[in-house]
Amino acid sequence: MSCNTSRVYLNDSGRMKMGIDLNSFKLEDRVLERYDIVKLAFFINFITSPHILIQLPFGEAKVQDSHGNIHYVTNAIRQTGLYETIAMYEAYMKENKMESLLLKRTTMYNILAYLPIKKAVSMQCVDMYQADATNAFIEISRMLDSLVEMAFLDKEDAAHLKRQFEETKLYLKGNYRLHVKKESLYSDHCLFWGLSDPDHSHFAVSDEEHTHKHQQRCPDCKAMDDVINNVKALLKKFSEKTGLSYDVQKKVDGYVHDFNLQSEKIYELKQHYARAVYASMEYERIIGSVEDDQATLLFDFAQKWEATQYRESQPDYYGKAGTSMHVIHVSAKISGRAVSHQLVHILPNAEQDSTTVVAIAEHALHQLHMMGIKKVHIRSDYHSSALVASMPSISTNTKVTVLSYSFSEKQAGKGLADRDIGKDKRKMRSERDKQHKVITADDMFEALNAPKQLRGTSIYLATVVEKKTSTTKIPKITRLSHFEYRGKESARVWQFHGIGEGKDIHHLNPTVAHLVITKQGGKLASAEVNKEDRKRIAAAVKNPFSDYDEPTFWNLPREKNPLEQEVNDKDDDIVRPNNPDPMSPAGAQHKSLFYCSECGASFIRHSNLISHLTTGNHKIRPIRVKLLDRVLGLFSRAIEETLAHIPFSPISEVLKAFKRSPEPELKKGWAIGFGRKTMRYPEGTKMFVKNRFEEYARRGAKLRAEEAERLMRADRQILPSEWMTKTQLKNYINTLKNQMPKLRVWRRSLDDDEEEDDEHHVEMEVPPQEEDLRYTEEDIYNSLDEKTLEKFFTHVKDPIRSPIPEGATEFD
Repeated sequence: MSCNTSRVYLNDSGRMKMGIDLNSFKLEDRVLERYDIVKLAFFINFITSPHILIQLPFGEAKVQDSHGNIHYVTNAIRQTGLYETIAMYEAYMKENKMESLLLKRTTMYNILAYLPIKKAVSMQCVDMYQADATNAFIEISRMLDSLVEMAFLDKEDAAHLKRQFEETKLYLKGNYRLHVKKESLYSDHCLFWGLSDPDHSHFAVSDEEHTHKHQQRCPDCKAMDDVINNVKALLKKFSEKTGLSYDVQKKVDGYVHDFNLQSEKIYELKQHYARAVYASMEYERIIGSVEDDQATLLFDFAQKWEATQYRESQPDYYGKAGTSMHVIHVSAKISGRAVSHQLVHILPNAEQDSTTVVAIAEHALHQLHMMGIKKVHIRSDYHSSALVASMPSISTNTKVTVLSYSFSEKQAGKGLADRDIGKDKRKMRSERDKQHKVITADDMFEALNAPKQLRGTSIYLATVVEKKTSTTKIPKITRLSHFEYRGKESARVWQFHGIGEGKDIHHLNPTVAHLVITKQGGKLASAEVNKEDRKRIAAAVKNPFSDYDEPTFWNLPREKNPLEQEVNDKDDDIVRPNNPDPMSPAGAQHKSLFYCSECGASFIRHSNLISHLTTGNHKIRPIRVKLLDRVLGLFSRAIEETLAHIPFSPISEVLKAFKRSPEPELKKGWAIGFGRKTMRYPEGTKMFVKNRFEEYARRGAKLRAEEAERLMRADRQILPSEWMTKTQLKNYINTLKNQMPKLRVWRRSLDDDEEEDDEHHVEMEVPPQEEDLRYTEEDIYNSLDEKTLEKFFTHVKDPIRSPIPEGATEFD
């Protein structure tokens, strides 16, 4: 319904002649449209539907309209590309015989490009708890769809349950972490209650400390328990039905088995978030307790750097070996100011084990001692008895006291070190793009030490030398998270610091190892640098907003003067006409200081405003609601309605019959998460997997865990209660691989003339083929005569491996 209203511009005299009251002139009354809002509404409704858009539980995108106004729109992710989305919309409209409401393709492309929706991409190396829980929600949704197809569940009931699970997912990934506190009247949110070990009083809060009662349940957490219990009850009812065929019965029993596993993953995500929030609180406490000449060290191994160069041939691209790189983020306090530093250790051919970390820690504390640091707190995710036991010895050797050693929650709490690693890798990639090779550990060192060095970063190329291995074994160390040292051979340990009085451990026997530094660069520590840095930091403390010299070793963030005004780069007459709120200077832009109450024009100088008022040339224009502005409003309203809480729809009696009231409070220690129970693999399933593994090996193929799981579930003889998970299958297949005898396979060349030149020769591992001749040395010795044996062995009666004969290629 386009509108071709003519635009008429009138000055004050013209409006007065026509009898128009200037004070009552409403800009909203004159809206010009050159598009069909009905078509826009249909398109916006389609692209905000669940099969196009993924809802995000938190965050907002900032969008500016054509008038310069800022709008905040809830974040969302598009599951399809631009072309796919438009093609789907066109097919949908044609199917419903509404081609007349289609927009032009260019218009749809412009709309999708303008809206703050990002394309969904694959993710690697994500938090395993989040990944498992996300997959669990997806599998539960598929299971409910399958129950509808099998006529066990009504479509409306399935949609209601899926909506409840979607609300649970959004709550866990969003608001739940905001609700969790150390003490709360809700047992779901009370960390002191959830992280107290009910079996060990020294790792639990006492009744005197925990005085409040949990008489209520969080409504959102209770809703999660209710929907899980409802589905469990439904599945149990379906599995107890009589008259089902064998295949249907097994399929339903499989759903019962799978749903129990998936619900465990959802609860594990909730436990993981609770532990991660408490670990973050503890790290903030440690940072806040740091005094002058003290520091907090965050340890982390970077993902191994694979050799890269500016221009790689295909043979160089494959078969790479990574180089270890360890990063320590140091947060210290010098003269009352917070400073930071990064220590990078490049370790060629080093194992990422406790011995390596012990050597790195001792070297790092030596460097910090030269910079005047006296006491440190260390945090990492390496659960190692030898590492914990070595800290008192390192304190003695470096004269830097290690006050505590704590573990972060799995896959959480290392953000500062991760940001440092990102800067290091960006620096190396930048050097590679300048046509420099970054292949060896020396190349990595040279890239990080190249001109325009990273601020507050020391780089070391080193090797590890081990002298003594610790014999200390701390029972169940993976359940512990905090150690405070009380002397040379003792410490007090907590599962979660601050919960319980802790437990003392004694007789700490250290690992002895050190680094041999072959190269060092960047911002290095020394007594002279320490003296100069402290002078510069003191000057910064005295005049925080002055132009002081930056320290050499430490990274000192500059403080911004809150009284500084943004300098106007130009003095235009009218900076921004039609300001949305001309009578509210507080919400205006920095440049717009003076406003006209008649037309909303804004000016930098007061003299320009007086001149404007004197001439009376008010530029009152009819508001033109542009296409993209209209789209932004429709999209924002649509997505907000989508993310809003949807009232529960009436459900059938089959769901109402299984409503349960949960316990008044969760059990003590519900959030500790001691891990999943381990049990022996079922013998029948093991034999099935072993037979399939040997069958694939005879064909020269590799049995993968996904394929083994598909075959296992399809086998009629294996009950769902005997199924192994994908992780269990993967571990068992790796065990079978290690048990295979290693054979030496000889493959003769069909034509010697087809051999490649040495410079193009590539060695790579290939699976055995049926035409390969497989012989062990014993087979060759027993089957060939003496003359033939002399071709392969130098001593026939005492076989010894000889060089590979000409014309043969060896594959292990």
